[in-house]
Amino acid sequence: MELRVPVNSNTKWIIIMQILDCVQPFKSLRPRELETLAKLLQLTHELKNLTKEQRGLVIFHHTTKEKIAEEFGITIDNFYNILLSLRKKDLIDDYGVVDKIAKPFMEQDITEITFKFVTNA
Repeated sequence: MELRVPVNSNTKWIIIMQILDCVQPFKSLRPRELETLAKLLQLTHELKNLTKEQRGLVIFHHTTKEKIAEEFGITIDNFYNILLSLRKKDLIDDYGVVDKIAKPFMEQDITEITFKFVTNA
């Protein structure tokens, strides 16, 4: 079965995360955590030509965090709490989204997601 999902550069990352919300480690995230992780993945993808350390400096720079909090319509303190929660869940580290999650998004521009259903035996 093929379902086409129209996206643009502003909605693509959150839609990807919403699709992946049915599998671990994403299914335990609250909506704002999912939205924040999507934004961090977007930034990671946009900055993929930088070193890991440089990406971390840009992503976690105070002005970047302020812009994201403003975009989400939340206080910077709320945003820091979301980041703390994502750190505790081992989804982000000092450089952004952890490699095991970020790597597939950095290797190529995601244009499709394929699910393979496996029956537990």
